[in-house]
Amino acid sequence: MKKSVRIILSVLVVFLLAAGFFTYKQWNTITAVVDSFRYTQEDVDKKVEEQKDAVQTYINETEGVSVRELTEEEEKSLREGTLTESEIVEILTKPNSDSKDTASGPNGDKKPSSENREGKFVSEAIAKLYIQKSVYLGKLDSIEAQVYSEYKNMSAEEKKTAKKTLAAKYMSQISAWEKECDGIVYGIIDEIKAELEKEGKDLAIVSELKETYLSEKRAKKAYFINKYKN
Repeated sequence: MKKSVRIILSVLVVFLLAAGFFTYKQWNTITAVVDSFRYTQEDVDKKVEEQKDAVQTYINETEGVSVRELTEEEEKSLREGTLTESEIVEILTKPNSDSKDTASGPNGDKKPSSENREGKFVSEAIAKLYIQKSVYLGKLDSIEAQVYSEYKNMSAEEKKTAKKTLAAKYMSQISAWEKECDGIVYGIIDEIKAELEKEGKDLAIVSELKETYLSEKRAKKAYFINKYKN
């Protein structure tokens, strides 16, 4: 591995570790470090997919709930601002053609049922969660290019202390990103929990959504650490 690439990756590891240790979500980063030694990146990714499958199973089995994750094209549109968050929510929650969105009234007319209103709320909330997760993970991806660009423009003398300099510059930014994203995501999950409790529904999806979010954060951190180790 080229020396410059190793330095850049080591900076990313410092970023991620520092961000974890200086925020209240330390355990997620510590677990990512452990995962990087215990599992291959393929194993880590597989665990994430298993969590996603559990969430998707709930969605598939719950009447009135219709939502999916963003495609790469939709993520790009979100980053570039060609689609707003509300527009993406509408796209992600578009019901399948065989879904039941309404209940029949006494004269055969269609009207929203309580269950369908609940399903719409849960669908939109999960879509918002997917959007926030995409925004946060996208920011982590963007850091690598930004750091590499700055490193290339450093003098030979500056590169000797590049790891310390760049880590100090970006540590607080990454910590703030994670804290902000956690606050939004957990707020959305709490709203879903409150809605399900109000309707007397199973709360299993709440823990699944939370664990999927944490798993994807761990996977992203483990990815950088594994890449650096190799």
